[in-house]
Formats: sequence, C-alpha cells, structure tokens
Amino acid sequence: MYQNIGKYYIRNGKTVPSYEFELVHSDLKIIYEVIRVIDGTALFLKDHLVRLSASLEKSQMVADVDDIEKSIHRLIDMYPEYNKNIKIDVTENNYRLYFMESFYPDEDKYRQGVYVKTANIVRENPNIKRLNMDYKRHIEAIKGDAFEVLLVNKDGFVTEGSRANLVFVKDQTLFSAPLEEILVGITFKNVLSMAENKSFSIDYTSVKLEDIKKMDACFLTGTSLGILPIHQIDDHIFGSETNHVVLELRQAYNQEIKGDQ
Repeated sequence: MYQNIGKYYIRNGKTVPSYEFELVHSDLKIIYEVIRVIDGTALFLKDHLVRLSASLEKSQMVADVDDIEKSIHRLIDMYPEYNKNIKIDVTENNYRLYFMESFYPDEDKYRQGVYVKTANIVRENPNIKRLNMDYKRHIEAIKGDAFEVLLVNKDGFVTEGSRANLVFVKDQTLFSAPLEEILVGITFKNVLSMAENKSFSIDYTSVKLEDIKKMDACFLTGTSLGILPIHQIDDHIFGSETNHVVLELRQAYNQEIKGDQ
C-alpha cells in the first residue's frame, strides 16, 4: 500500500501530521490520481483534475475538486525539494493527498528498452481510476522478472499495460486500443497530441497478440514512465529503443514537460 513520506499530509483541506496517516481499508471505494511533480510544478495538473472529476461522477461520488487543487499547490509549497509523485485518494465525503515514494526508470531502461509479458486479464471498469488491491496482487504474482504485464482480452487483443498505456508503431502510424476499452492516461493523452502535431497517424485499433510481430516498435506511457520503449514482449524482440518515431516522441515529450514547469 502507498505510504506518505513527508512529515505532513493534507486531509480534507487540513494539514495533518504523518503519525495520523492511516491505511485506507481495501473494502472502501477509492478513486485516486497520481501526479508527478518536477521542480515545484505538478505536470498536466488540469488534465488530472478533469479525469478525477470524471471518475467521481461515474462512481457516483462527490468531492470538492477545486479544494483538492488548492491543497495540491499547498502541499508542493510545503515540500519544494520533492521531485516525486503526489497521490490523491478520494473516498466517500473524504479526500487526502500526500507525497509518496516514487520509482522512475533509470536511463539504461530508456536506452535499452524493457521486457514485458502478456496475460489474459480484463480490467474491470477501465475508464474509472479506482484502487483495486486484488487486481494489483494478481498482477504482481504473475509479473516475475518482467517490467510490466500487458493485458490481453478474451478476443486475443493486447489492450494496455496493468499500470501504463500501450502504443504500437508501424511505419508512421501509432496503434492504440479504442479509448473506451482502456484507462486513458494523462501522459498517453498528451503523447498522442504530440504525435498528431508531428503528423503521425493514430489508429484506434487494438493489435492481436498473434500480430504483434508485424509491428515495428511499441512503448509504454505513464506518469512515472514518460515514454518507455519496449524491447521485448514475451518471446518477440523489437527495436523500439532505436525506432525513429519513438525517439522523436520521447524528445517532444521531454521538451513538453520542461515547458510545463
């Protein structure tokens, strides 16, 4: 479970000492967001808040998102030295937000790409960012030495990662599962916008597991990952880390997050 790493966190708009931080019972309905902070700036903050509002509405829950936004800025001001992720947990009539210990891939993973494996798993309610500990434990049990697990639906299509979005590349075209079938990540959304600005085509068609070998490259996107090339899916090896489309998008993304600060 996620832990607060600061001396304080914010609960319902109030600053609270960390010794009062309690783990939320897993039976509760928890809507959450994870926001990356770099040099005092919450990246893509408006997008995260819009998605939070949508998840709350779909879950028939209520929270003061404007107050949450103010609390985010206050928490960042409390810890200006933290280049880490903020987590927002919303339960019925309550919210809290806190800095959490954050993992970012080292540069070798971007240069060499990562190994991922596939599993026949379908995410329940993919458009709602809701905490599901049973799902997380199941993924960890099968992940092994892989960096990530890619989800394959009942029809054999590879849709997304267990905690990241997935994009395939063929020539100048990016392939993504239909948006209604996946959790649309904030980084993913912005990367696709960058791709359109570079005149790359985007095809919202899932790739069958048996057809991944026809693709030139693939990559993961996520709050902590940015754009992370995939070197290998199961037994199939790609050259994603040297693919020109992936490299162009990585460069555009890195420039974008610098400009967002």
